[in-house]
Amino acid sequence: MIKPFGELTRVEQLALFEAWLDGKVIEAVCRDKFIENDPIQWVVLGMPSWGSEGIYRVALTKPSINWDHVHPMYKYLATDKNGSTYLYTNEVVPWISGEVFHTDNGNDCDATCFASFKAGTCDWKDSLVKRPK
Repeated sequence: MIKPFGELTRVEQLALFEAWLDGKVIEAVCRDKFIENDPIQWVVLGMPSWGSEGIYRVALTKPSINWDHVHPMYKYLATDKNGSTYLYTNEVVPWISGEVFHTDNGNDCDATCFASFKAGTCDWKDSLVKRPK
């Protein structure tokens, strides 16, 4: 549940503020509270105001890896629901099948073996990353 900053516990408020001090990107909800069912949109804040009515979070991140350390045959990186993250060779974009990403006729490799791998914080369904060109 999303709560305004003023309704968070002191510990939750301090954790957000500390994340910002540590250089994490902070986002805030941007929506028109006068429009019923206005979808939530998150916007990046350079300098949060920490207003009691504001709704903040540490920006979500996708998994990442230093692609210079990865063989060029691997084209995609994605995390399954169970937290396992793999690199995929298939030219076809991996798709979700049940609780995992799936490809046909492609090889995969455990991405967590790479020192440069970072897990990310986004929902696993949003974790697919294409290798930069």
